[in-house]
Amino acid sequence: ETAWAEVASRFSREGIDGLPPDMGVLRIAVRAGCYADLTTAAAWRAWNVTRDDLTADDASNTRRDACWRIGRAVRAVADALQVPSARTSGANMPLFPDREHSALDVDLRTARARGVPKRYAQRAREEWDG
Repeated sequence: ETAWAEVASRFSREGIDGLPPDMGVLRIAVRAGCYADLTTAAAWRAWNVTRDDLTADDASNTRRDACWRIGRAVRAVADALQVPSARTSGANMPLFPDREHSALDVDLRTARARGVPKRYAQRAREEWDG
């Protein structure tokens, strides 16, 4: 659910109303690697951010800069970053597979191409005259 909600939000921000019907989801398992977990209040205090800073729909420049600062700092020493989703109660995990000296090891678990959930699918807005 989180993946669909996040992708739909990204499309919406880019002016695309809904997801194309032929999208799918890849599920991976992270078997090894280091990550920073920014889903707890203790982590937010340590990084001097709030949950709202990390999840704002329309982030201010200050909030955006804080997120970029954290991402760059974590990427320098870790393979991934776990952050709260702005769309659901789930979390997102950006991976940094190209990081030098990465210990990241992932395994593809499933690939589903059954189409997007109806609530996120594109809908026709035109009416056809017959």
